[in-house]
Amino acid sequence: MRNIIPRRVSFGFTDFATLRSARDILELYHIAPTEQIVEKRLARLGIPVISQYVVATPLQGGDMRGSGSSPFFLKESGKKKRYRLDFAVFCKTGALAIECDNRKAHSSKLQKHKDVQKNAALKRSGWRIIRLTEDDILYNLNRSISRIQKAVLRLGGILPLRS
Repeated sequence: MRNIIPRRVSFGFTDFATLRSARDILELYHIAPTEQIVEKRLARLGIPVISQYVVATPLQGGDMRGSGSSPFFLKESGKKKRYRLDFAVFCKTGALAIECDNRKAHSSKLQKHKDVQKNAALKRSGWRIIRLTEDDILYNLNRSISRIQKAVLRLGGILPLRS
């Protein structure tokens, strides 16, 4: 069994048959592999993504300065908050964060509040955010991918990779 996207697991209930047959850790919890579905479809369309991209954003009211070669990795002279994005897409005029929210992990009031805070911090740092629910991905994948394609076009297209 593989833990494709590094996920912390402290404890989980399952049965022996499920444990033996699972190819991915998500199968133990009956969670659809939404991130892998989106990543494969975007790759087929030639939209390069960086999976599990870490962004440091200034805390609200902070002094923002670019760090290194990426204007989207921001630091503050003091405290900063780090967020892990499911996917980052870098475009000519901005950056796009794509979040795949499954039902189990994103249904609680606390997690919804954290998602709102994350969105606000990313927007302050210049990111555009697209949140896709599990149902969006499983039942409306074409519409979800179309949203991403339109956002990439609005941001000037894919930023060419440097070699």
